[in-house]
Amino acid sequence: MTGGALPVAVAARWLSDVWDQNSAMYVMPPVVLALESVCEKWLVALLGLPAGTAAGFVSGTSVANLCALTAALIFPPAKNATA
Repeated sequence: MTGGALPVAVAARWLSDVWDQNSAMYVMPPVVLALESVCEKWLVALLGLPAGTAAGFVSGTSVANLCALTAALIFPPAKNATA
């Protein structure tokens, strides 16, 4: 369906559009990096990921999709994993 999207995907897109900050180094926008740290902890807790999980926030959805596809190629899911 043209224009169809999951609500979580739309929310992620809105967040990436609103928080589109250049946060390459901590000294540039320390507030953005603090927010990213809080969001990372929330996502780890929400998704039940193991302690020590790291998240990377990128500049937009195109880069996020590229990173996800690259990670999937490098670290394919186990054969017995369920979606």
